[in-house]
Amino acid sequence: MKDKPEQVGSAHDNLSDLLHAIDPATLIRIVATAAGLEEIERVEILYRNPRVQITALARPAGTKIVDCIYTVHAHGRIIEVWLLEVELSPDACKPRKWSLYVVAFEYEFDATGQLVVFSPVPKLREQIRTTMVPDMRVKPILIEPDQIERITDYDEARRRPELTILGCLFHCHPPAPLEERVAVLKAAVVAIMAVASLDGIKAWRYTALVMQLVPSEVVKRGVQELRDAGELDENGHRLVSDSERYGHSFQLGREEGREEGREEGREEGREEGREEGREEGREEGRAEGRRRNQQTLLAIFERRGFALTDAQRQRIASCEELETLDRWIVAVASAAATQLVDEILG
Repeated sequence: MKDKPEQVGSAHDNLSDLLHAIDPATLIRIVATAAGLEEIERVEILYRNPRVQITALARPAGTKIVDCIYTVHAHGRIIEVWLLEVELSPDACKPRKWSLYVVAFEYEFDATGQLVVFSPVPKLREQIRTTMVPDMRVKPILIEPDQIERITDYDEARRRPELTILGCLFHCHPPAPLEERVAVLKAAVVAIMAVASLDGIKAWRYTALVMQLVPSEVVKRGVQELRDAGELDENGHRLVSDSERYGHSFQLGREEGREEGREEGREEGREEGREEGREEGREEGRAEGRRRNQQTLLAIFERRGFALTDAQRQRIASCEELETLDRWIVAVASAAATQLVDEILG
């Protein structure tokens, strides 16, 4: 399988693609259940590409931001319009935009419209639920973990890979016990390996998505258990190692660096004084995290064919803020090639 990091995209793009790949009837069943709607006879469900299949009337609503649009047909006409939105970062403007989307599409199709928000990150989902939704005139449906199937059986994961990965993204966070979170991660990796046998680029994107959104301790333990059990095939080994190398699990590398630093600090603390050792360990952990992120960033630039100047390399080497390096890594892994270096390194 040939890996192409330049085609991986952002977590937002990858999650949108994941939703597109799920059987429309299954996806609409999830959101209809979340909405508390009774089952009706659905003759046909069509995905509408918001960039090319939506007419001019709805475009002022900003349809480029709507990630998925489905129309549900029964008795020869459109009876429902489902607008699916991926939300991975807070945006104070979204409540007004979301309300506008629903109104515009209801008028466009003369059908009942409903916006559904997929946000796997618990803290963000809580923020949407408590600070955004209450002030909206048109209330969206916020998908919760208990509305998405939790798949841990490997055969089922191979049969329904996208749904398995979606379940992992929603079920891999506390308060679920660690064992359960690791189980959904392992099933997601098995699902990705099944996808890799058919579509290497799609598998690469799904791996990046999992590495970006699943907590690092869950990824670390789950991947190690799969390795120990001999359940990673050649594609699985390559996907995991490449994604770690090129920055999609940079959170994991940063945490490993901190843990190594803490361990060294604990050892030195026993010999020379615990407090001094802990401080040195923390500093070494931060230094190791910076070093890993700097190497990851340079590697991605190299793989994408950019020849950095000495000044740009020096800027990366001199950056001491982990948050800034994290942001650069995500940006360079997902941004378009045009003006990339100038946008990232200014």
